[in-house]
Amino acid sequence: MNRPAATPTAALIDRVSALRFEQLPPDVVMVARHCIRDWTAVGLAGSTEPISRYLRDEVLERDSAEEATSFGASRKVTAHDAALCNGAAAHALDFDDVLETMLGHPTAPVLSAAMAVGEKIGASGAHVLTAFVAGVETESIMGRMMEPGHHEAGWHTTGTLGTFGATAAVAHLLQLQPGQWSHALGLAAAQAAGVKAGFGTMAKPFHAGRAAANGVLAASLARRGVTAAHDVIEAPRGYADLTTTTFDPTVLDSRSEHRFDIREVLFKRHASCYLTHSLIEGLLHIRPSLDTGTADITEIRMNVLPVHLTTCGVDDPATPLEGKFSLRFVAGLALVAGQAGEQQFTDEWLAHPEVRRLSALVHITPDHDGSQMATPVHVHTHTGRTLRSCVDVGIPASGEDLFEQQDRLVEKFRSLAYPVLGDAAEPLSALIETFDSLDDVRSFMAHTRAHLGVTV
Repeated sequence: MNRPAATPTAALIDRVSALRFEQLPPDVVMVARHCIRDWTAVGLAGSTEPISRYLRDEVLERDSAEEATSFGASRKVTAHDAALCNGAAAHALDFDDVLETMLGHPTAPVLSAAMAVGEKIGASGAHVLTAFVAGVETESIMGRMMEPGHHEAGWHTTGTLGTFGATAAVAHLLQLQPGQWSHALGLAAAQAAGVKAGFGTMAKPFHAGRAAANGVLAASLARRGVTAAHDVIEAPRGYADLTTTTFDPTVLDSRSEHRFDIREVLFKRHASCYLTHSLIEGLLHIRPSLDTGTADITEIRMNVLPVHLTTCGVDDPATPLEGKFSLRFVAGLALVAGQAGEQQFTDEWLAHPEVRRLSALVHITPDHDGSQMATPVHVHTHTGRTLRSCVDVGIPASGEDLFEQQDRLVEKFRSLAYPVLGDAAEPLSALIETFDSLDDVRSFMAHTRAHLGVTV
């Protein structure tokens, strides 16, 4: 007699709860380390942003247990609050990694939750890394089930699907039983939120922080015995039913156990929405070919998918944060500044006369048949020339390219972590290379507090 097919929720739990470090392929472990490095760098740098300071001030007012590290705080806070603060800090610059399958940022919510709980319970590096992979697989598989309808409806997937990923990571760390897993995901659905209307404001990184904290709370409550719907993903009036029109419950039916979506994580080179990166790369490619610099430009044309217009379509950004979600602004910025790093998203660059002139020359055409990560751009000049470029930034590194990616991330780490930590950044960088060999992740997180006078 054939067994009935597992429901999508049960099949997802079966897959991710069974993951063990010894079974992870070497390239999956390597990419996970890359995610840890990127998270540490953007989290430390983001901890100096206003949203991070406000959240730290809020949680430090509480008389709370000292369980886990919040970037930038001189004392520990609860694991829940550390996840909240670090999730927001890691997304504050919008410089953190992305994953196309979930149409969002995978690491900020998931690793912030896993590291906070791992620090609370004294978990090993291998255990935290494996839980992190389980969390990324969860949010990515849910993305495969629910996209593109979920994102197109206006949900910020870092906050929504990230809540499920963070919950799975903590459930894995706490070694929940199968029934507890389903309740944990049900409690994740009770909290998973975040809307794209918040893009360009402090609400966007707050979504990532809430997702991380939601995951800590959902899994912790499930372990205590709090119940929820056991089939929350596919149930009538469940999460998919209410938040997407493109639900595919068959995603896991033929999925190989050797397939890991963490291999598809992409790492940012520019401090803006990832959907602007193809445009930036294309214009940086065109820039050296201009005869008389940017004064030669009369028009900039680009073709983008409709999702770009609802994600990074701010026409006239009023703040640097809004500038990160403006195709027009980053076009001018790339051509004039020759880069789009965190140092370029300032009021001065926002008001730069030539950046503003070029921004006004941008013409955007919706293209329903294009590639999400490849934006064709045409630059027209006074001399009648048309310069064209189209750079696909959606190709994940693999094989030998992973070592080149590692080198780039080391440089990114230096540029972001060293201004915060000073010389203490060097031993922290070294620990990332052997993260999965750590007996206790507390030693790793202690290094992130060295600049605050905390003994390592």
